[in-house]
Amino acid sequence: MTINKITGELCKTARPLWEEVFHEDSIQFTDYYFDNKAEKNIGYTLGPAPYEAMMFRTPYTLQIGKVKKEISYIVGVATRKECRHRGYMRKLLMHSFQEMYREKNPFTFLMPASPSIYEPFDFRYVYERDVWTLKEQGKMADFLEALTLEGNKEYETNRVLNGLYSVRSLQKHIPEIPIMEKLAEFSNQYLKEHYNIYVFRDAAYYEMQLKESEAQNGDIYVCFEQGEIKAFFLYAREEGEVFVQEVIEAEEGILDFLQKSENK
Repeated sequence: MTINKITGELCKTARPLWEEVFHEDSIQFTDYYFDNKAEKNIGYTLGPAPYEAMMFRTPYTLQIGKVKKEISYIVGVATRKECRHRGYMRKLLMHSFQEMYREKNPFTFLMPASPSIYEPFDFRYVYERDVWTLKEQGKMADFLEALTLEGNKEYETNRVLNGLYSVRSLQKHIPEIPIMEKLAEFSNQYLKEHYNIYVFRDAAYYEMQLKESEAQNGDIYVCFEQGEIKAFFLYAREEGEVFVQEVIEAEEGILDFLQKSENK
């Protein structure tokens, strides 16, 4: 069976298979993905639309030492249920590896549902992600809303950001502050000090992160001290429960209402 390469708008034709295989994704998240990210991918498919199998390469700019390099993040690897155990996944992965080799990509990466699936292809762990939880899950929504309102009032009086702010609220009420650029600057400085390889962030990166959080009923919250960013976190909310997705602190313990629970 011939492998077809799809790019741009054609990547959106994979949505029916995505919805079938990744049925746990909400409609809001799937809408976000295919409205904002899918057409930026390189896709590989088997069979006519709606396809028997597929996978995507999503481009990310990685900082590798002093060099920036566009690297592919593998996502959306899926085979229709009745077409599994025919080697389709292997065929798509090997084809994509060959293309990336010709493009001189130093490596590719992914976040596996199960590591054992990808170990036969020589994938190995390169890092473990900290998993954060709220110390008081049930009170979080009221807590965040109160802090956001308090912060905006203080800014109106003193013109200096202090405390915890919703990025959505900042964009709406204090649009003169380039919050996405500030987030990118803060993140890249922190990552440079702690890692040799990391995804390079810019304003567009955080604009997309905010859209993803909104699609999952979440937001980005930023902690300021005398106008300087000291920490931030992203979260999603499903069925009333808050899921913390990323945390960066200039010093450990700034966001004292969060706690590390495990590595993933």
